[in-house]
Amino acid sequence: MFVAEVQGRVVGQIFVQLGGAFPGQPLASGYLYAFRVRPEFRNLGLGRGLVAAAEDYLHRQGFTQVVIAAAKDNAPALRLYERLGYERFGEDPGEWSYVDDRGKIQDIVEPAYLLAKPLVP
Repeated sequence: MFVAEVQGRVVGQIFVQLGGAFPGQPLASGYLYAFRVRPEFRNLGLGRGLVAAAEDYLHRQGFTQVVIAAAKDNAPALRLYERLGYERFGEDPGEWSYVDDRGKIQDIVEPAYLLAKPLVP
């Protein structure tokens, strides 16, 4: 997990899964997920920095590709990932859960596009 902090406060995060199986992709693709930046801290480069740190880590671990998902209704995320060199290769039903910052379980149904990017030196 990588975090972005501003004045000691965590304002962004991205989780890194070492390896994953995705249709039509190498078995050892790294996977980025739970990527969030608090709304008041968006468009400041923090998200790009988190993705870059995660990609660098995966590359140093020997991975040659990274996968990320973007909710179909999240056009800003999709634009960001495509600007960063990710290309769509599939879809995911997007059913998952997480504990929010107030400790409550959030059940999500969020159909998503799967995107991949090669990691090159």
